This record gives sequence, structure tokens and C-alpha cells, in this order.
Amino acid sequence: MYFSLDLIDNFPNAFYSAFIMNTTLGLGLIKPEIGTRLLAPMTATSGFMMIGWSTAVFVYVVQSCLPHVARQGKQ
Repeated sequence: MYFSLDLIDNFPNAFYSAFIMNTTLGLGLIKPEIGTRLLAPMTATSGFMMIGWSTAVFVYVVQSCLPHVARQGKQ
């Protein structure tokens, strides 16, 4: 989105910005462009919410698989 909206001039910098903000590590070594000042916090919030979603999916998968593993261990 950063690159497609021409907010950042080249794709590698756009990818780096999106990755860093999505993992909520902050901007790091890059200076934010004027156009990304609203998009960067939204990207960080999205990444923060994905942490919770990923944890919930992981717990669901583990809970779904544990009864099958326990039954195979008893046989």
C-alpha cells in the first residue's frame, strides 16, 4: 500500500516500512515520509492485533490436536 499510493519512492523501502511497522518495532532507522504519518500507526495497530489473532489460532489448533494425540498414546 505504501508503494502503490506513491507514499514511498521505491519498493524495498516501502516493504521495509510496512514490515517494521506491522511487527510493531517502530520506524527504526528510517525517517517517516509526510504521507505515511497516518498510515504507519494504522499498520502498527494492525500488526499488534495480528499477534492476538495468531495466538488465538495457535491455541485453538493445539486444543484440537491434543485429544487425538492422547488417544493415539493410549493405544
